[in-house]
Amino acid sequence: MSNEFYNSKKWRKLRRAVLVRDKYMDQLELRAGRRVPADTVHHIFPVEKYPQYRFCAWNLISLKRVNHELMHNRITGELSGAGHKLMMETAEERRIRLSMITLVVGLPGSGKTTYVRRVMNDGLAYDLDYIAAAFRLRSPHSERHEAARRMANGMAKAFAQNAQRFASQIYMIRSAPTIDEVAAMDPDRIVVCSGTYSVADRADYERFDLAEMSERIRELEEFAEANEIPLTRI
Repeated sequence: MSNEFYNSKKWRKLRRAVLVRDKYMDQLELRAGRRVPADTVHHIFPVEKYPQYRFCAWNLISLKRVNHELMHNRITGELSGAGHKLMMETAEERRIRLSMITLVVGLPGSGKTTYVRRVMNDGLAYDLDYIAAAFRLRSPHSERHEAARRMANGMAKAFAQNAQRFASQIYMIRSAPTIDEVAAMDPDRIVVCSGTYSVADRADYERFDLAEMSERIRELEEFAEANEIPLTRI
């Protein structure tokens, strides 16, 4: 954020109000039982990444200058470990989602994993086939152990919740989840892959009821529309 923001009358007025609110005491020191004067104000959610919170008093905390400098990496400007910890605690307290969860669905072999590999960059992905195969130390294209798949499926919700601590983009790769499973993952958007699978894939996936899976995907599309979840077909 430019100096124009920090020099604005609105920011100076808010900064002063926060210091008054905190009685000019360093709030982190106060948590540790120490009364130390504060002389600056810290944006818990950085202004550059979360401009929507720049004027929110709850996003500001009074600190002494030394502690404020410990909140950031002075070379990169990124939050330090201490700064990130404080942001995560605040996000949990205020139930603020830090990541976008994209649910990627489609019949077996429709290109779900290929799509995510292309767009993921430094995000995190949950691919049921890969995770189930990892439990068995097998290849995701050859392992169909039912118990492993059930375990991997049961971990999806926990992954979606915890991965938000580590990445801004989360991809959940599932063939045809039920509406209850989708609701548990609480996606921000849905991508439906409509690619076709090869003859070899047909042999590999003949144990699946493709008609039933197609019906579940149609139900998912209706669910997305009813709940105003953005949906993209590729």
